[in-house]
Amino acid sequence: MTVDELKEFCKNVDIKQIEGINFKCKECGASFSVPFATQQLYSYTCPNCGAIWCEQSGYVKHIRELKSAIDFFSISRNADINLTLRREQ
Repeated sequence: MTVDELKEFCKNVDIKQIEGINFKCKECGASFSVPFATQQLYSYTCPNCGAIWCEQSGYVKHIRELKSAIDFFSISRNADINLTLRREQ
């Protein structure tokens, strides 16, 4: 894949722009967004239909680790750090 093809296929997002996590249920289509700034607990099940999105074991720990990693890289002084996202086709 060439650099130009990669640019078309992917999108970079500055890590400082990430403010939270969004869940969309594959069963009923309901969306649930939680800003990282809140102390709200994250749901591992759909609040609308009750579908289980992932295993409960370690779930909150992993969400907190994700938030911690984003916070850590957001304060980098000597680099601009981006996440590379694959564009939907």
